[in-house]
Amino acid sequence: MKLNVAVKYRLYDNKKAILIFYIVIVSVLAFMFLFSALNRGNHKFNGSIQGLELASAIFLFVVGLNSFKEIFRMFMQNGISRKTMFLSYVASTAAICIIMAFIDSILALISRSITAVNGGIYSRGVIEMMYGKQVNSIGTFLLSIILCFFINIAFTSLGFFITTLYYRMNKTQKITVSIGVPALLFVILPIADTLLLNGIFFAGLAGILTASFREPFMCMLSCFVLSGVLMALSWMLVRKAAVKD
Repeated sequence: MKLNVAVKYRLYDNKKAILIFYIVIVSVLAFMFLFSALNRGNHKFNGSIQGLELASAIFLFVVGLNSFKEIFRMFMQNGISRKTMFLSYVASTAAICIIMAFIDSILALISRSITAVNGGIYSRGVIEMMYGKQVNSIGTFLLSIILCFFINIAFTSLGFFITTLYYRMNKTQKITVSIGVPALLFVILPIADTLLLNGIFFAGLAGILTASFREPFMCMLSCFVLSGVLMALSWMLVRKAAVKD
């Protein structure tokens, strides 16, 4: 019973932000459609709408970053266990991600109508960006929904893991990680790889990433595994988290 209430609360808590997000997206598409119609036949008017679904993934990453601290305090004060709180996050996240994946795939189809109105506007979804032009079919539409779902889950899980990790840290640890991780990834590792390993490390990493995302199924599997690892790590951080002021 408490799990059901917790899931409903999380869904309600995110409803307003999601609504505002899609109002902005639809407004932009409506403006592009109107502007394209007014400039039909004007070959100087060119543009593109690409990877509309990635905007949702980034939005969900931010949602993940804001899905722990305040809700954790409130749930603890109302006698909801850490396990229930975490399961409510998993369930609500899955629901939000599949709903947004479906809406995004619909909007991607609608955005293609802009291309039909004005040939100067080029539109393609995330599946076309990653794997080239696709045949317009129900199968491709369903594949787009499933692919976007797994991408959304991965981005949200990353955001949630980061916020739970920072919650467990003290001020010194937060500063150290915030400075150390970017320095390690973008300064120390590139220099060490170039001087000591002759570029082998990043070449190998690029090969792994290419293999992991070379086709839709592998991309979905990679996102699923990444999400599972991040959620497992998040649970390890959540289960012994103390309520902080």
